[in-house]
Amino acid sequence: MLIMLEDFIEVNKVEARLIPGKFSENLSRCVLLMPRADGRLPVLAVVPAGTRISLEEAARAAGSGVLREADEKEDFKVTGYWHGYLPPISIYGVKVLVEKSLLKKTFLNFMIKEEYTLMIAPNVILEFNEDSAECDLLE
Repeated sequence: MLIMLEDFIEVNKVEARLIPGKFSENLSRCVLLMPRADGRLPVLAVVPAGTRISLEEAARAAGSGVLREADEKEDFKVTGYWHGYLPPISIYGVKVLVEKSLLKKTFLNFMIKEEYTLMIAPNVILEFNEDSAECDLLE
């Protein structure tokens, strides 16, 4: 999983860094949200760590009807990454929603493994995801 992300960053010349260690400053997280109706795409919500996602706001922003949080198996099946360590880039076939308050930050940190942090600017997340938008996602 780390190699997959490293390759994505290198091949696409993404302005992001994988750093050994945990960094709590500007810590954010990605949560995979699954549609309850068939034929709809999953949604990747990018939010500050320690916050609660409004599933109603996420569904409205994604235009996808009712959403629910994915379980561990769905996280890996859809993204190829482990539950709790989803990056905000290098995931295909999902709509990416970025909590608008994060756009005020210069950079965000995401735990990618227990011992690695991805540092990336929020505007880069929007740039490197085909189907992305900024919106209100928090309860």
